[in-house]
Amino acid sequence: MIEVKQLSYTYPGAAQKAVDDVSFLIERGQIFGFLGPNGAGKSTTQNLMTGLLPLQSGQVLYGGKTLAEYGRKFFNDVGVSFEYPNLYDKLTGLENLQYYAALFSVEEVIPAERLLDMVGLSEDKDKRVGQYSKGMKQRLVFARAIQHRPSFCSSTSPRPASTRPWRPRLRRSYWPRGSVVPPSSSPPITCSWPTSSATWSPSSMRVESSPRAPPAT
Repeated sequence: MIEVKQLSYTYPGAAQKAVDDVSFLIERGQIFGFLGPNGAGKSTTQNLMTGLLPLQSGQVLYGGKTLAEYGRKFFNDVGVSFEYPNLYDKLTGLENLQYYAALFSVEEVIPAERLLDMVGLSEDKDKRVGQYSKGMKQRLVFARAIQHRPSFCSSTSPRPASTRPWRPRLRRSYWPRGSVVPPSSSPPITCSWPTSSATWSPSSMRVESSPRAPPAT
């Protein structure tokens, strides 16, 4: 369970808050979508939730623990798929996953070759990532985000159209888990079947709940 309480943040030198008194709750097994226009504070909220930005005001609790209470173990329980792929271009897709898997202190990771199959990159596993398209890199980053079986998964960009063929396989393999799906400035369909959503405007945030299971595939 993820609980965000009265979260606020102002960037240095900014005249107004990027995030203003945001609160919401994400239950285990729930997919939660961030919806709103560019600049509304969606990515800033996720950066605060994952420790990429320091908290100024408010709390973020994972299973009742703050990030400070979690310490370095937090990174074993959370997976983050970034908007801009941060990968090693001179390594192959397989080598990237193997390298990152070794950084986690967990009992088991999902085998790299299985992950590559799940996201449709098996045939390109031995190709250097520098030769991948942007869509292929995004799929690899998402695979990396879930390889250590995190309890919470956050993605900071909508899945590109090229990911559609492998989504059903991924949902069958990974559903259900507590997760935060991408923030999006597009209509809600860009989020992969959210059970709840937080809708941002430049001056307010609203949480809407409509629990449902993912579609049968």
